[in-house]
Amino acid sequence: MSAIKVLSSLATKEAYLELAPRFENATGHRIATTWAGTVDIMKRMAAGEVYDLLIASASAIDDLIRLGKVAPGSRTDMARTGIGFAVRAGAPRTSIKSGDDLRTALLAAKS
Repeated sequence: MSAIKVLSSLATKEAYLELAPRFENATGHRIATTWAGTVDIMKRMAAGEVYDLLIASASAIDDLIRLGKVAPGSRTDMARTGIGFAVRAGAPRTSIKSGDDLRTALLAAKS
């Protein structure tokens, strides 16, 4: 039996490394994983490399669908991420309602 070929972004590596051995033990299927950043994933797929499973950002997968490199309708969202910002207790609060506000706040920060 050949291995399941997976191309995955690094963002999921920690969870993947915990879950993949469980999958292999439960199913008897072996997984061969290639780790790459999004830019490299796009280059590999554009060059015609073929994988059984692609784990990447929704936007990257959508781009690959538009390029005909991933089957339409095959995308399944598995997780969502968010970004949080905080200030030290007692520090003045800064507006970060826009990209420009955030840029200004980051450039003005002392640490």
